[in-house]
Amino acid sequence: MHHCLHNTDLVSIIIDQLDRDKAALVRLARVCTSFKELALDALYYKIAFDDLLGVLPKDLMEPQPEDKEPEWNTMNFQRTMTQDEWCVLISYAARVRRLDVAFVEHPDPENADRNICEVLARNCPVPSLFPSLVELSMWLKYVESAPRFVHGICLSPKIRTLVAKQFLAETLLEDLYRMGHPLSSRCPLLETFVCGPNSPIMEVANPSSIVTNTVCAWPNLRVLDCGPLGPRSISHVASMPSFKALRLVLSEETTWPDEAHLFGLNTLETLNIDCSDLCSYGKLSNVVSSLFGLKHQAHPPQATLRRIEVVATTTSPSSLSAFATALASHISHSALQEVICNENSFRRRGHGRGVEVAERDISAWFRVLRPFQQLTHIELRCVNPPQGDGIPIQANTLLECARSWPRLRSLTLWLLVTPLKLEETIDLLQILPHLEIFDVGTLVTSESIGSVCESTSPLPSNSRIDALTFDHATEDMQDADSLASLLAQIVPQVSTVYSVEHLPYTRWPKRSPFWSTVLRKVRGQEASSDTEYPDHFDPSFQAQQL
Repeated sequence: MHHCLHNTDLVSIIIDQLDRDKAALVRLARVCTSFKELALDALYYKIAFDDLLGVLPKDLMEPQPEDKEPEWNTMNFQRTMTQDEWCVLISYAARVRRLDVAFVEHPDPENADRNICEVLARNCPVPSLFPSLVELSMWLKYVESAPRFVHGICLSPKIRTLVAKQFLAETLLEDLYRMGHPLSSRCPLLETFVCGPNSPIMEVANPSSIVTNTVCAWPNLRVLDCGPLGPRSISHVASMPSFKALRLVLSEETTWPDEAHLFGLNTLETLNIDCSDLCSYGKLSNVVSSLFGLKHQAHPPQATLRRIEVVATTTSPSSLSAFATALASHISHSALQEVICNENSFRRRGHGRGVEVAERDISAWFRVLRPFQQLTHIELRCVNPPQGDGIPIQANTLLECARSWPRLRSLTLWLLVTPLKLEETIDLLQILPHLEIFDVGTLVTSESIGSVCESTSPLPSNSRIDALTFDHATEDMQDADSLASLLAQIVPQVSTVYSVEHLPYTRWPKRSPFWSTVLRKVRGQEASSDTEYPDHFDPSFQAQQL
């Protein structure tokens, strides 16, 4: 046994089997010399910076339990570290491969987060506290001293992934450049660069020269998300044989090359185009054509794109269908699997450019997508529509097109102007037997329940779907048993029902007596009439339930 433990490969296999079980790794590191180094490497492979500080001021090899307040963390870091403390921190930091840093500055000048950024960055005795780091993820909201902390503490020449949320790429790159060296020289092997605020409205319209120069200095990029990009940056990533994912930010003010400028992104697998206020589908269609077009006329369709997600605004009666046509013209019908469209409507805000989504446009959008028979996910969301507006799709059109997508696992349509009838929903579930997410509004009535119950047609049964978007016209308790019996056959695992009418991004499960009774009966439980559940969001009610 003693000789076996000197076999590094065997010890590594044992460590891997523990799958980062912190308690077991700590015990191994303490009791067995052969396991100590590899156990500590596994223990600190991925860690949050706050947790790493838990090794101080004592030399504590184990991260503290989540329910225990660490003796020294970001909230009580208020002094300069001693040389011994630096040695302890450096010894553990050298083992870290993946690091999460989350600092949010507070107006209080004594705030601990700012103190950490300043003290550590100013006094760190080594060029990089994390020399083995390959992945750095940061939340840098409002922290003015964060770039100094990143530059002086975090950067490593081995980093492959860098994510900086809530920070403009231009600002971060300029700050790092002023501190000595451009980011591209500090992290020359970078493959994934994600930087920017959560909302595209906070982005700038056009890229700065420092963003372009930095992007073009990385020869190994695979994933890029740093706001708007210019032709030089896109041409650079298009020339890379392993470039896989791109997020672009567009506005109507974004300068984009003319239609003759073709980039030929022929290895891209994921594309996200995030458009700010009132960027039209017309511009979006031109962008798609230039991204995937090739200079020779008879070029083959792009054969690797699996997923496309866009946000744009309908500004003409044929906006959505024109975008779908651009996809059909440039993307292989056997490649695309996920199409996600977020239709922005700003007409109620008085901008005046957005127009109502036309039924003919929606129908054409669906029909143009029919040749993409490998589709597994379709999402079409009408975000912030004026009252009464939404997606005007006829049920027969939806049923006709759905037959073209036998592999579909997720179907989301927000918000339907006219919800489906119960019979139409059953037909749709019959056509799409592999659905796991079915988020399409359905209006149930007493008549439709009775009609389905009296029918001799076989019912579909889908045990993958656990949530529905249903309304009952009257919520008559006399229908609860019949509806529960139907749902138990059609979607036996359903446990949540959402309202057909809801906010664009946030909604809560129905908790009315009617739907609570129906769901209990679906689960085979006796309904209780003692508790009534509000059908709207009530923070006090939710707190009681939790």
